[in-house]
Amino acid sequence: MTLHEFREAVLTEFGPNMVHATPENVRRFTSRMYTELTGGFPTGLPVLIPTDSADDYAQVVASFFARAPFLPPEQATILLWLFAAEMYYSELGELNHEILTDLFTIELSE
Repeated sequence: MTLHEFREAVLTEFGPNMVHATPENVRRFTSRMYTELTGGFPTGLPVLIPTDSADDYAQVVASFFARAPFLPPEQATILLWLFAAEMYYSELGELNHEILTDLFTIELSE
């Protein structure tokens, strides 16, 4: 995927200035883009996540950022955008969930 194609996909999905972006549709979009960029996983086979290469999520993220500057510029730009969008909108989704839970939680008193 070229950067131009990616820009068109973002514009088509979210509109100008990301006006239609929500935590849910950003999650679906990033998942779809990651699958498209990596060729996806073979269906019917388990996905193996090697535990000896990373002890925790922080190491996975550190590894990603360590490799990104050495990727072709267009690929690095797309992956970094996807990562940043995923992080921002997942945090926004969690914040919205907390706010709505607090708003709509009814305390039952005896």
